[in-house]
Amino acid sequence: MLPVAPPLLAMKPAANATITYLGLVPADVDPHLPEDTAWHSVDRLPPTAFDHGAIVLAGRERLRAKLSYTNVGFALPPETFSISELRALYTPALGHEVSATNLQRVLLRRNVLEPTGSTRPRGAAVAGLRRSSASAAASSPSPTSSRCCARLLSLLVF
Repeated sequence: MLPVAPPLLAMKPAANATITYLGLVPADVDPHLPEDTAWHSVDRLPPTAFDHGAIVLAGRERLRAKLSYTNVGFALPPETFSISELRALYTPALGHEVSATNLQRVLLRRNVLEPTGSTRPRGAAVAGLRRSSASAAASSPSPTSSRCCARLLSLLVF
């Protein structure tokens, strides 16, 4: 007589599938959230179920990596921005201080920045405004697809 195998579900513990998306929201947009939903800093997450905290941290690392080799960073600022404003968005995303001078040098070398010819008062100084160049716009997310907010690295918790 052949042994009878137990049902498949009895053999394996229940598995949960977690599907995640890294969504980017414009810096100048404050999306309406349902009452039971809130933004949380990745560094100060409330307790999460299962391995969701680790998944959020993996998403942050994925975004950090993308900032180093793609033009996704141009989804962060408004259409025109100063280098200081762009730096203020890159710094929390990367998790370390970013030199405005070095950021500008790297982006100019990649030919992804262009001056607008406009300025904006910044304290006692005047900041020259920039925008992403056509080459950067062609390879960066469109304003209607994915953009990122100054509350970068925040999680929409349901």
